[in-house]
Amino acid sequence: MRAVEGGCQQCDAESAVLEGVVRVGAYAGGCAELVQSLKYGGWWELAKPLGRRLGWALRAQLGAGLACEVVVVPMPSTLRRRLKRGFNPAGLIADAAAIEMRAVRARLLWRSHGRAQAGRSRSARLAMTARGWHVYPRARKLLRGRSVILIDDVLTTGRSVRIAGGFLQRAGAASVQVGVVAVTENKKASFDLIIPR
Repeated sequence: MRAVEGGCQQCDAESAVLEGVVRVGAYAGGCAELVQSLKYGGWWELAKPLGRRLGWALRAQLGAGLACEVVVVPMPSTLRRRLKRGFNPAGLIADAAAIEMRAVRARLLWRSHGRAQAGRSRSARLAMTARGWHVYPRARKLLRGRSVILIDDVLTTGRSVRIAGGFLQRAGAASVQVGVVAVTENKKASFDLIIPR
C-alpha cells in the first residue's frame, strides 16, 4: 500500500504537515452503518473492532517497527458532545488502534467549544477555524521529534484534521499522518492523500 500523492495546491499548502491518510474503507454501506451506530446509536462496543482494524491497516502501512514508535492522538471532541454521548468515538477507536500497533496513545488536544460537523455543508465545514482548539502543556515534551498518527472516525473535507495537525506540528511533532475508519467518497473532496484499500 502506498499514499496517493495529490490534492489541490491550496490544500497541500494548508496541510503540508499531513503525510497522508490510512483508512479502513469508504463511508458507505456497512462501514457507514457501523460508524453511525457507534457515534449516534451509543454502541461504544463497536469502537474496539473498528480501532483494531484501523490499527492493523496502520501497522501494514508503517511496518511493525515504525508503528510502535509513533504517538497515537485521538481527534478531540468538545466537553458538551462527550457528555451528551458519554464518550468520544475517536478516543475509543484510538485506544484500540494503539493497542494493535503497540504504540503510545496520548490525549494531547482538547476543544473548549465548537459546532458539530455532522449535517453541515461542505462550505461550512471548510470555514471551520481553530478557535476553541488547544494543546495540553505536556504535548511539547512528548511530541518533540516524533511521528504522530491522528485518529478520527470519518474524514469528510479534512479541515478539522488540518487544524489538529497544525497544532501538533507547532507542538513539535516531526510528522503527522491521519488514520480514519472511513472516508467520504466526495468527488469535490479537498483532501486527497488517501491510502487505497
